[in-house]
Amino acid sequence: MKFLIVDDDSVSRQILIKLLSQYAECHEAKNGLEALSIYRKGWEDWAPFDLLTLDISMPEMDGKKVLQTIRALENEKKVPKDKRVKILMSSSQKDRETILACVQMGCDDYISKPFDREIILKKLHKLGISTPGEDTKVAGGEPVQKDSVSEFRDTITEEDKKMLKESIQRIVHRFKTGNIELPVLPQIIDDVRKVMISPNSTIDELAKAIEKDSVISIRIIAGANSPFYRGAEKITTLDKAIMRLGFRETGSIVNAITNKNLYDTKDPVLQSLMERQWMHSLASAYGAKSIAQRLQIDKADYLFLLGLTHDIGMVLLLRHLDSSFFDSDASKINEIYPVAKKVHAEFGAAIVKRWGFSDDFIKIILLHEGQGFNANTPKEALIVNLAFNMAYRLGYGIFDIEPDLAKLESTRLLSIGPDSFDEILNEIKDNITGASDIF
Repeated sequence: MKFLIVDDDSVSRQILIKLLSQYAECHEAKNGLEALSIYRKGWEDWAPFDLLTLDISMPEMDGKKVLQTIRALENEKKVPKDKRVKILMSSSQKDRETILACVQMGCDDYISKPFDREIILKKLHKLGISTPGEDTKVAGGEPVQKDSVSEFRDTITEEDKKMLKESIQRIVHRFKTGNIELPVLPQIIDDVRKVMISPNSTIDELAKAIEKDSVISIRIIAGANSPFYRGAEKITTLDKAIMRLGFRETGSIVNAITNKNLYDTKDPVLQSLMERQWMHSLASAYGAKSIAQRLQIDKADYLFLLGLTHDIGMVLLLRHLDSSFFDSDASKINEIYPVAKKVHAEFGAAIVKRWGFSDDFIKIILLHEGQGFNANTPKEALIVNLAFNMAYRLGYGIFDIEPDLAKLESTRLLSIGPDSFDEILNEIKDNITGASDIF
C-alpha cells in the first residue's frame, strides 16, 4: 500500500510517517502543489496512492483545494468510488463548519492534532485499511497476532528525541501565542472557596455550595463513611458528613475531586500518564499538608491546594503532547523531562492566574521546582518542593526520579531533619490509602 502525507509542518509529517510507515510505503509533501504533483505521478506510473492525509491549513494551496482537485481528477478519469484514494483531513483546529465543508467536498474522515495513535488506527480500520496489529491467519492455520507497533516502540532513536523536543517547542509556541485553550475552573470550586474564606461561614452554607454537584456530594458522604474517617454511625446527609470531616478537610476533598476531572482523557496511552500524574499531585498535596502541620504553619489547607495544583502545567503539556511517540506503557516519557521541567511551571502559573488565584499562589507555582532557592524564598514554595520530591520518593510520578531528600535545598532551608522523613512519608501513604474510597 502507498500513503501520501501532506503537511507544511515537518514535525507533523514525521509523526504520521513514523506511525503509518508500519502499514504502508509512505511518501511526503510539504505543500498542496507538491502533493498534486506526486499524486499525478502515481497515476502515470500505474501505482496510485491508497491514502492521503491532508493538512487543511497550508500556504500556496490549502488542503481543501487539494481535496477538490483530486476528486475532480477522479471524476474526470471516471474512477469508481471504491477505487478512489482515501483522504483524511488533518488540523489542530476543530472547526465544525470547516470539517463539514471537507466532508461535503469528498474527504473520507478527519483527524485532529495532536495526533492520537489509537484514533488514527481505528479510522484506518474503518476505511478498510488493515494494520499489522490485527489478527491475521496463515493458510489453514491458527490466528497469528502481529504487533509490529510494539516492536517498533521498543527503542527510542535520536530522531525520536528530536521530534519530541520539537513537539514540545511547538506546544510552547502555541501557548505563548494564545493558541492553546486553558482549562476552566469548575464553578463549584469558586463557590466553595468563597464560603471557606468567609470568617462567618456555616456548615449549612458549605453544604449548599457543594450539593449543587450531586457526584461530589455523594463522594463526600462516601468519604465520611470510609474506614479512614468513619465514626460510630453511618452518615447519610451532606451536612453530617461535613461535621465529621471538618470544614477545612471537606474543602480540600472538594478541591481534589474537581481537580481529578482535569486528568481525564480518552487516549489509552495518555490515560496511564494522567493517572500517574494525578497520584503524584495527590501525594504532593498530602505531603505539603503534613509538612505544614509538622512546622506548625496554620496554612495546611492552603498548602494542600498548592500541592494539588503545583504540576497543573504538566497536565496541560501532556494533553497536547502526541501520544504516538510512546509505547503502551509510555515508558519513554523520561525523554521529555529536561524540557518539561523548564516549561510546565510557566503553563501552570498561566492556568491558576486565569482561575483567579492570588499573586502569591501564582508565585509558588512558578518557584516550586527549586531553582535559586535562598533564605528569602517563600516558605510555601520550599514546602511544595519538598512535598513533590517526597511523592517521587514514594514512587508517585510520571518520571523516573529518586531524589535524595537530605540533599534538597528546601530541606535545609526548612530545617527538617532526616529523622522526620519516614514519619511524613508514612503519613502520605496513610492518607493516599484513606483517599482511595473517595477518589
